[in-house]
Amino acid sequence: MIGLDEAVVIIGITVKTAVSSGRFSICLPGTMLSDVFSQMNRETSSMRQPNKHDSDEIMDYLRASELPIIAELQHTTLRLSDIYHLHVGDVIDLGQPKDSKVFLNIGDKRWFDGTMGVFQKNKAVRIDKTYVLSEMGRLEDEGERQ
Repeated sequence: MIGLDEAVVIIGITVKTAVSSGRFSICLPGTMLSDVFSQMNRETSSMRQPNKHDSDEIMDYLRASELPIIAELQHTTLRLSDIYHLHVGDVIDLGQPKDSKVFLNIGDKRWFDGTMGVFQKNKAVRIDKTYVLSEMGRLEDEGERQ
């Protein structure tokens, strides 16, 4: 039984066939719909629970991804005529000491500061300072490491 003050949903459906047509109505009490929707909500929320295996798989994929890092030595300005006349063996003076900082950028954002050096006979950069992205998108100093 449905009470006089109870909310209901009335669904009207028209059915047509080749030889006839008809209409029927369905009356659903609000309490039944509340129960149905709460059950559906429980089922969909359990489906949305993060799967540990999926998270591990995604992290493994991300860890194996390559990320280009640009090492920015310093900025300098040259006249176009100087660039035009550059030859193999020419030296561009950056006007900085040889042990000045190197800036490591990822996606146009500075993530690290470092110092140029050599590691196992290869050019390398030793990380001296790290930065993190704040919630506002600004770079904030994470502190210097020794």
